[in-house]
Amino acid sequence: MLLGCFCLNTGITTIYTGITTIYTAITTIYTAITTIYTGITTIYTGIINIYTGITTIYTDITTIYTAITTIYTYITTIYTDITTIYTAITTIYTDITTIYTDITTFY
Repeated sequence: MLLGCFCLNTGITTIYTGITTIYTAITTIYTAITTIYTGITTIYTGIINIYTGITTIYTDITTIYTAITTIYTYITTIYTDITTIYTAITTIYTDITTIYTDITTFY
């Protein structure tokens, strides 16, 4: 009888050890899957950050290009205005010279 109890106890202990080992293995696998998921999520976040950075740089370049184009337009307009003023002054000078010549010739 004593030997039977010993064998029964050893069998139960062995089964318990096996169940504990399986539980530990399942926990380890779960931890590994969670770690892999965290790694994939981190990589995805990094890719999103890179995309956001590239988009921001593109927006900045577009803004700078627009600013340069606007400044160029202003400079062109100012140049056109100065040319128009110069032409007007030249025309006025020519008119004054013509009037002076006419007055001088008349008298």
